[in-house]
Amino acid sequence: MIYARRSVHISTLAALLLLAACSTSDIVTGSWKDSDYHHRIAKVLVIGLSKHEGRRRAFEDTLVAAFQRAGVAAAPSYRSVPLNDPLDKEAVREEVKAAIQGKDFDGVLVSHLINVDRRTTYIPPATHIEYGFYRNIVTAYSIVYSPGYLEHETVVSLETNLYDTKSGKLVWSMTSHSFNPVDAMDVIKPLSHRIINNLSAQGVI
Repeated sequence: MIYARRSVHISTLAALLLLAACSTSDIVTGSWKDSDYHHRIAKVLVIGLSKHEGRRRAFEDTLVAAFQRAGVAAAPSYRSVPLNDPLDKEAVREEVKAAIQGKDFDGVLVSHLINVDRRTTYIPPATHIEYGFYRNIVTAYSIVYSPGYLEHETVVSLETNLYDTKSGKLVWSMTSHSFNPVDAMDVIKPLSHRIINNLSAQGVI
């Protein structure tokens, strides 16, 4: 009876861990703020660097809305800064300057993809030691019919930087991981939340 209860417990736990591993989550892996920067951003231009225009617009619009909810004026860059492929660095620099000139922007936030890592991990069968000849046979038999499995994981790594428009210097930076996103919004929504929370915690907004 004890053995049966323990087996049910292990099976339930394994199922819960598998569900947790397959769900989308995100974490901040690092953040930094210039200790000499004491200004609070009042208006920011949001730039999402992506070859996919739809994803860029979705990111910029989502983050702009998040800034506005936090009481910070914000605007998406896609309306004034086209990012063509191949990218002309000088043209983009001039377009960003023109986008912020005379419009009271005191910050430019730029977010971009660092890496997409696809991992496959072998998860061995869960078992425990059972003393005694017959119980060891039963345990080994259960492993045959409950073998290990392969777990597939996708990790999307991003970097987000905030620049002061007057000096052009980097004043804040954050790196983050998103795990097993199903689509772009699975990355964009939590990332926007993390950005606003971190900027607020650091006293930047």
